[in-house]
Amino acid sequence: MRLLFSNVLSRLSAPCPTIALAACLTVPVFGAVQDANAASRENLERQSLFGSYLSGRIATRQRDMDAAADHYERALIKDPNNSDIVKQALRAELATANWDRATALAPSVVKLDDDNRQARLFLGIAAFKGGKQNEARTHFGKAASGPIGELASALSIAWTYASEGDSAGAFKALDALNKAKWAQYYRLYHRALIADVLGLRVEARKAYDELFKSDQRTLRLALAYAQHAASASDFKLARKIIGDHLKVANSTHPLARALLSDVRKNTVVPLLLADASDGMAEVFYSLGEALTGEGGVDIGAIYLQFSFFVRPDFPMALVTMGSVYEATRRYDKAIEIYGRIPAGSPLFFNGEVRRAVNLNQLKKFEEARTALNGLVDRFATGIEATPELEGLALNERIQRQLTELKLYDGDLDGVLGASARRGIRNFQSQQGLVVDGIAGPTTRTALDFATGSTDEIFKKDRALRALLTLGAVLRGHEKFEDAVKIYSRAIALLKTPTKQHWRYFYSRGVSYERLKNWPKAEADLQKALELNPDEPLTLNYLGYSWVDQNLNLKKALGMIKKAVKIKPDDGYFVDSLGWAYYRQGKYEEAAKYLERAVELRPEDPTINDHLGDAYWQVGRQIEARFQWEQSLSLGAEKDEAVKIRNKIANGLSDGKKARLAKQSDDKSKSDAVTE
Repeated sequence: MRLLFSNVLSRLSAPCPTIALAACLTVPVFGAVQDANAASRENLERQSLFGSYLSGRIATRQRDMDAAADHYERALIKDPNNSDIVKQALRAELATANWDRATALAPSVVKLDDDNRQARLFLGIAAFKGGKQNEARTHFGKAASGPIGELASALSIAWTYASEGDSAGAFKALDALNKAKWAQYYRLYHRALIADVLGLRVEARKAYDELFKSDQRTLRLALAYAQHAASASDFKLARKIIGDHLKVANSTHPLARALLSDVRKNTVVPLLLADASDGMAEVFYSLGEALTGEGGVDIGAIYLQFSFFVRPDFPMALVTMGSVYEATRRYDKAIEIYGRIPAGSPLFFNGEVRRAVNLNQLKKFEEARTALNGLVDRFATGIEATPELEGLALNERIQRQLTELKLYDGDLDGVLGASARRGIRNFQSQQGLVVDGIAGPTTRTALDFATGSTDEIFKKDRALRALLTLGAVLRGHEKFEDAVKIYSRAIALLKTPTKQHWRYFYSRGVSYERLKNWPKAEADLQKALELNPDEPLTLNYLGYSWVDQNLNLKKALGMIKKAVKIKPDDGYFVDSLGWAYYRQGKYEEAAKYLERAVELRPEDPTINDHLGDAYWQVGRQIEARFQWEQSLSLGAEKDEAVKIRNKIANGLSDGKKARLAKQSDDKSKSDAVTE
């Protein structure tokens, strides 16, 4: 930083030559005054320039690109030809999608730096949008510096040819990537997309087939391939593609869900991309997503903005950019970007949930609550009235599904005999499930997905997510009674809870515990543990609660040890283990773990208080008082602060009972909101 500032300083303020200084000494007094005033003005201008530049750098480092753009614009007024400033200014304008300013700055940047990648890519996209494909190819070609530049250049040039209907030119541009093994996914993927857009179905199918054999996990590829098939009414292939993707990726992404619903109904759907403009947007979306996912947030965000330059309402890019803003704590920007997701997109619901979460992050609780209540009203109302099949009716449905999958040819009588059991086992084997011939909850869910009985499942999933998020927001604001009602409503939708539903019972149990209704809290926490025995949040919370009440101490200690083994660097869990030893009178052991907990979570007042108690019990009174003072300085709760001050004054009597720490609840609230 110092070196850069020094370089700018030397360019902006060259020292006055000695001869000029000598001449200044001979002028009349009034001339000296005028020169002094001029020097003063020049100095102020330099300070203003330095201040604007430095402010821009600081804002950039803080990822406040709107402020950075303003500061650099002011700096350019003072020194419009400074290469460092003009490059930084362009980068800020691109990051904020200020296309008019970027259009004005980019030509200046390429004059100073002919192969500046960001400037060339922007000018190439602008030329592409204007139908000037030769000019676009020139700009893209000069952006081919470094692996990312080479990839962006080749893909972009290919789509300029595609916009002219020139498949040979497009494929030749992609073949420039043949030597780069790491780029083969992008080469094949965009070859398939270009072939689809240009109506070369055989060529597209060949590329999709080759790529999908080795990569069934990538959502965008699965969507493109399935839509390629469904657009030609090959619904069997489309269903297989989406089914394979959902199975391998272990995901139920809204776009995959929506497409699965359509192909189950034999609905002809459009291709993933409508034209070459969509293809150009796809280039920069895919690169932006990859870069931001691997830590290149700043450059990745600019690539995402490039995708919006071509396709402003690109839902997948909007979701990715929203997550970038969240990661950089620009919650206001995240709210804005999620609000741009079209209402008709399957991603609209997710965007609205995230928008509410970010409103809550900005401490706009009532707005967040209103938004989530709206989602609950829209997606959860009426679902409770949908009965779940039982007995013969459920068995008959299973038989129908097995028949559709050609795994059963017997009577639809609701009796799961040997033939039906054999069909269930064959299905379980195909799906990679536990093969036991029993149609339990997991198998029934897989049957629903395999046979298209998914619309109600998807609607229920949206309702559950809206309720879970609303409950987490309410709990975060200590509205525990309201949270219990919301979680109870969600649990009523579950009918037959499975492993992934542990969080609903855990969250309601925590709310009951905070309301001091321990019997109901304990029942919910035990149910959560029954559903998912290896979940560290539940292991810790229930184990700690038992320790605090001197209940089931041996079992509680084992549970907390298990939680710590799963997440050894979680300060809250380590604190629980230390406190469990403390409650058993093993103070030396307690102090060891509580010291580690404070190292992991030095800002937590409860953990510091616990360590103070342990220090007192092992005879380290001075250190104990220091930890209690530290707890007060970190904002211990009002009621606890009174007790801590008493301990500082009078020490700790034997058998002193400390409170149940809230730490795992605090952690779970954030986990629930961000799911």
